[in-house]
Amino acid sequence: MSAKLLTVIITMRAATHYDMVSRLRYRLLDTSVPDTVAFLVVDDGSDAAAAIRTTCDELGFSYVRHESGKKHFCAPSARNVGAQSASTRFIMHEDVDLFPYPGFYGDILEEIRVNGLNEHSNRFLTVPCCYLSEQATELAMAGEISKSDILQSHLLGTGMVTTYLPASSVIVVDRYYFLSIGGYNEKFNGWGLEDLEYAYRLTQRADQFETPLDPSHLVEGGYANYSAYRGWRSQFRLHGDLLARKGIVIFHAHHPKDTDWRNLDAHGKNKALFKAETARFDLDRDSLPSLTDPQCGRSLIFGHGTFAYNPALLPLWGSLEVKGYQAFADMDIVDYCRVNGISRVIFTNPYASEQRLRVYRQVRAANIPFVVVERGALPDSMFIDDTGFCCESTRYRREHWPSELDADRLARVTDYIADQTSGGFALERQGERMGKRAALHSLGIPDTKKVLFVPFQSRSDTTVNFFAGPIGSFDNFVSLVREVTTRVPKDWTVIFKKHPLSSVKEEVPGAIDVGDMHINDALEIADYVLLMNSGVGVLSVLFGKPVIHTAQAFYSDEGLNRSASTADEVLALLAQGFAVDGDARFRFISYLLEDFYSFGKFTVKERRHTENAMLTITERIDYYRVNFLGRRLLDLPGSPKVANPQAPIYDIFREWIKRSAVWPPAVAKPLAFYRRPLVPIVRPFVIGKGSKKDVEKFNADPAGFFANLTNPWYRAAGRILFPTGRG
Repeated sequence: MSAKLLTVIITMRAATHYDMVSRLRYRLLDTSVPDTVAFLVVDDGSDAAAAIRTTCDELGFSYVRHESGKKHFCAPSARNVGAQSASTRFIMHEDVDLFPYPGFYGDILEEIRVNGLNEHSNRFLTVPCCYLSEQATELAMAGEISKSDILQSHLLGTGMVTTYLPASSVIVVDRYYFLSIGGYNEKFNGWGLEDLEYAYRLTQRADQFETPLDPSHLVEGGYANYSAYRGWRSQFRLHGDLLARKGIVIFHAHHPKDTDWRNLDAHGKNKALFKAETARFDLDRDSLPSLTDPQCGRSLIFGHGTFAYNPALLPLWGSLEVKGYQAFADMDIVDYCRVNGISRVIFTNPYASEQRLRVYRQVRAANIPFVVVERGALPDSMFIDDTGFCCESTRYRREHWPSELDADRLARVTDYIADQTSGGFALERQGERMGKRAALHSLGIPDTKKVLFVPFQSRSDTTVNFFAGPIGSFDNFVSLVREVTTRVPKDWTVIFKKHPLSSVKEEVPGAIDVGDMHINDALEIADYVLLMNSGVGVLSVLFGKPVIHTAQAFYSDEGLNRSASTADEVLALLAQGFAVDGDARFRFISYLLEDFYSFGKFTVKERRHTENAMLTITERIDYYRVNFLGRRLLDLPGSPKVANPQAPIYDIFREWIKRSAVWPPAVAKPLAFYRRPLVPIVRPFVIGKGSKKDVEKFNADPAGFFANLTNPWYRAAGRILFPTGRG
């Protein structure tokens, strides 16, 4: 990881009609650039490459040569190359003609923190931009006018600023997120709208401010003075206004126009392309393929399954080669990886077939780096593991857990446990939740009884067939459960539940089959849990329930559970008793949540797998958190809007909002005390003084009639109802 935090990416193709190269030095106008800010110049096919490189060396900027092969400067591809070449967490694109004020880049770093870009990957900053006149540019370069002089002129309209963009293409964004959403759309060629299409996607994905009327509408011309909260650019503008109100802007130096570049025909084509591409995005948020991260090497992946071949993960894999397992039926995968410079091999369940398992074992035996991406044990969870599949993994071991939890982290894991144990979400379909008392009552179990819960797995489960460990087989486990049931003391009741995808109903004489009871209800009423190595062992940790596992379990830990392989051992553990260590419980779950597991929303369907079991097919995963070997790469937490409609940030749209019948969204009505008791007093006043329309409005909604402060009747009625001025 780079010690830097932000890379400023300057993209250019040196012009012939003015000296563009010298403008790289404009960044020196910020005399206090933080050490954590880096600069990278992407040169898109300039004839002046030597001069650009020399200037970059002089300034300490990184230089990347890019050959787009296009007649005109190709901003989208140059910006994407810059993002791929950067190594910092955040990136910001700049035009070469822009220049900062002293302290500008430090202000940007502060805004990253203030606006929560560290915790919300999809949030971004856009910097307002003042385009200066030729005279103002000369004065600024000579140091004869300051930021305040320019902004004063802009606010009073005295001529220094020819154009003002309240939200510009100078956008700060998380680099990994940029790569995952496809960056800039390289279909755009020539002058204009590639930056707007990018901004459209960012704005729609972030959804930080209230949705405007007709969000897809594109306001053209007069954008800075457009006072209707209509169209997506009104929403986009608010991101820039957050900075503008704090005096954070960037300036654009005047230069002669390139009429060949500013081609109206090409611009018109880009307008049509903008409409088509934004419409595509509205239908499919993954309308652009993810960008690769060259720093991640080269990966081999098997197929396009959504667990691993997913937009949120693709930047991780670097340059990617996709093949089927059958390709290695007659070809040695070890030789192939070495000859083709494969940095890692990516598997989903490597035990799903003999062919997969053979390839997987060959890769492991040759010590070729690999990762397994599969479904985790918590709701919405996936794991990305470089040590093995499930019980082979060393990533669950205590040595990886946080040694202690600070107050914030403890609060987060406590809230998560409370949400999950009180909710009804589960990995597989379940019955409706009913709560502990109702669950005990439905099963006829008195609350004086102790309950041992046995969650059966599917007989075709990979972990059952390959990691049975001491118990040996599923049938042996069933026999153990039957023996334990006949031997438990009379103050115990054994309950069991078949796996939701299994079509085989196990028989356990003397035990209670809970049927389709929700797994969370079964766990809530349980005192202990007995299983092979089911993921229910992790859910049991959420509920603080002691677990006895009889097979190899990836979550095995003395602070959380115990192992047993005979009925005698199980009964001895029940007789002696043991409890889940509270500290271990919080640290283990916190580790899964914040360091190891990734999370996403699943779209699934079921199909028959064997005669005895169904199989869940995951058709799509929308990742909202990506953790990779202890690094948080993506975090898209759900959150409310950052501002309510009454906030000052909406001031420019205030009058339009007041007059709009569509916006803002409904909020609790003010002055709710105007209720029916006032009707005998107020209604004669309305009838006597108002029109028929006023009476109809009053009859329909008396409180709403007077609650509107813009209503001309409000003050008059207030004087009669509240002569002292109160209310």
